[in-house]
Amino acid sequence: VDMENAFANTNFFNHDISSWNVSNVQNFRAMFADSSRFDVDLSSWDVGSATSLNLMFFDSSYSQNLCAWGDRLSDVLETRNVLSVSNMFGNSNCPAEDTEGPTPD
Repeated sequence: VDMENAFANTNFFNHDISSWNVSNVQNFRAMFADSSRFDVDLSSWDVGSATSLNLMFFDSSYSQNLCAWGDRLSDVLETRNVLSVSNMFGNSNCPAEDTEGPTPD
């Protein structure tokens, strides 16, 4: 399943997608890239099947804590087939030291 660019370049999107079942999605590339005023809690999403998370939140002005995603993904990256997380949080509201997101060992 592919969600690449699904909400890229959107503004004022506040529909509740927190309960979406994304457990079979493999490609999250740039899903929310360049989005602004996006205020949806995605903390319950299961991204365990992801193979690409790169640019997912790149250059977004997300009101939720994106850095929490990086912490949450460390277990997923160690046990799953994630191939790319490049710039997942680049230019987002995550502090500079976290903008690359977690990297697999």
